[in-house]
Formats: sequence, C-alpha cells, structure tokens
Amino acid sequence: MNSVRRHAKPLVFCLSAMVLLTAAGVLGSADNEDLLKQAQAQYERHNYKTVVTLADKVLAASPPESLLRAAQRLRALGLSRQRTATGYEYVEKIMSEHAPFKEDAELWMAMGADQENHWPRKKAFDAYKKAGELFEKGEKHDAAAEAFHKAVEMLRNDYGILPQPAAQQKEGKPWTWPEQRLQSLQEIIRLCEHVATLKVSDETKARALHVAAQQACSQGEWDLAERGIALYRRIVKEFPKTPQAPNA
Repeated sequence: MNSVRRHAKPLVFCLSAMVLLTAAGVLGSADNEDLLKQAQAQYERHNYKTVVTLADKVLAASPPESLLRAAQRLRALGLSRQRTATGYEYVEKIMSEHAPFKEDAELWMAMGADQENHWPRKKAFDAYKKAGELFEKGEKHDAAAEAFHKAVEMLRNDYGILPQPAAQQKEGKPWTWPEQRLQSLQEIIRLCEHVATLKVSDETKARALHVAAQQACSQGEWDLAERGIALYRRIVKEFPKTPQAPNA
C-alpha cells in the first residue's frame, strides 16, 4: 500500500503539471487571439505603428501556425503602410515562406503603398497591378479598380517603368525614350479601359476613361489624340450623368 502511495504522488504531480501547462497554453492562445483582434482594429483605424507592436508581441510568443501567419500578415500590412521601404522586404520574406500570401491582394496593395514614394516606381506599379488582378479574381471589383488606378498613377509619374519588348531586346535595338513613353501611354489606356469593364459604378468607369483620354490627348501626337477624343465621346455617350461627362 505504501508503495502505491509513493508512486501515486509523483503521478498526481505530473498530471497536475500537465493540466497547468495545457491551461497556460489555452490562455496564451486566447491572449494572442485578443492581441490580433486589437491589431486588426488598429489597422482599420490607420494606427500602423501600433499594429506592428501588437503583432510583434504575438510573434514573440511563438504561437501556433494559424496565429503565426495572421500575426505576420498584420505586421506586414502595418510596416508597409508606414512607407519606410522595410514593409516591402518583409512581405517578400513571408511570401517566400508561405505560398498562400502570394495570392493575398491586400498584401500586394500594401507593397505598392510602401514603394509609392520611392524611385523608380516599378515596384509600386507591379505590386498595384498584381493587387488589381487578384482583387478582380476574387470578385472584389471596386478594390480592383482602385488598385489599377494606383498602377496607372505610377505609370503617369514614371514612363520608364515598363521593360523593352523581348523581341526588340533580342534584336539588340535601342530602347528610346519616345518608345518607352508610347508603351507606357498604351498601357495606361489599356488599364483604364479594363477598369471600365469591371462591375463598378458608372462614375468609376468614367473616371478611368477620363484619365486615359487626358493622357492620350496631352502628348501632341495625332494618333493618340484621336484615340483620346474617342474616349471622351464614349464617356458622354455611355456615362452622361457622371461628373466627368460635362468635361469630356
């Protein structure tokens, strides 16, 4: 009997310790979930530094996979929206570690914002364009339109973003500034016309077409100006009640 008692005490102690550890783990998980909820709320309030601080607390606790990825995502969003250029690098890092992040349109949108004020604008352009494609794929057309609009804005600020066509590069032909500008203008028009095909408001469609028309008509070249005039006429015909119509 004494032998049983001697063995029972350590067993009870071990079981108690296991219960305490499990309880601590559950409480820790609950605390981390609460921190992530706080981080999300702060992100929606645009308090991006606080978002990063809260996400870092979760990451420091070595959380389980689901909480780890959620914390990484919020940290990436918070860093990127501060536009210090460190956010872009962090998003690249977590995308390389977790493939589903590569299909996250909001992360790409944040990457674009992070690089928006940094020269050259190619990284911002590529990120915004990718965000638009992913938003459209997810049937989030308003968000897609905004992302494409931001991509167009990057092109308008830097006509040298787009690469030389592969065929021309292969032939060793020079990539002149007029050619770069023309290709960028054509891409601006293409993206704006694409926005007009999305399931968005008439005003959003008209705004996109108006940007394209302005760009086409401002270059002093007849072929482009003719295309711009056609876009202005389209606005008046298809979207007569929008604010852009009287200016078309």
